[in-house]
Amino acid sequence: MAGTTKDISVWVVDDHHDFRETVQELLSSQPDMNCTAVFASCERMLDQIDSLPKADVVIMDINFKGRMSGIEGILQMRARIPDIRVLVLSMYADEDLIFDSLRSGAIGYLFKMGNPERIIEGIREISRMGALPLPVIVSGKILAAFQSSKDVKPEDRLTQHETSLLEAIKNGSPFNQLADLLKLDQSEIESCMNAIYHKLHHL
Repeated sequence: MAGTTKDISVWVVDDHHDFRETVQELLSSQPDMNCTAVFASCERMLDQIDSLPKADVVIMDINFKGRMSGIEGILQMRARIPDIRVLVLSMYADEDLIFDSLRSGAIGYLFKMGNPERIIEGIREISRMGALPLPVIVSGKILAAFQSSKDVKPEDRLTQHETSLLEAIKNGSPFNQLADLLKLDQSEIESCMNAIYHKLHHL
């Protein structure tokens, strides 16, 4: 949980120099955040991952020209730090790419071309709730993946509340209205959302 002073540590993994500098400056200007490491590739991040204090949030690009992809980087990072929280930033609004990113272990997906302040808000939401709200664009695909998979362990099947949450998101219900719509407490909505991410990572 976030406290008061520079207690959300963030790593940035991106191959665009100007973007890395912009994000690093943005993070450093926040009273509750600290950019503790910056990497131009997944390989460099993985080479140093064991020698650095674990980040609270890792901002990860997806496409690295001629290098390991962000999705493979997330998989290898989570193999070594299973509870690492990864926020994917990408220029691509591709449904399959977003789904694969979340399934590989990310707990949020934002578009690079959006408002930079949304990155800051996203990091705070992850620190507070454990994950970002599930993207509308892939909520139906996530539902279909669970419904079509024959190898889901009993403990990784979606509950009725989790299924209802995904259906509501798919139908365009705003996140701040889900509790009233589903007649659940906000803490229950956040718990369901985190459970969906956890189960998706094991799908």
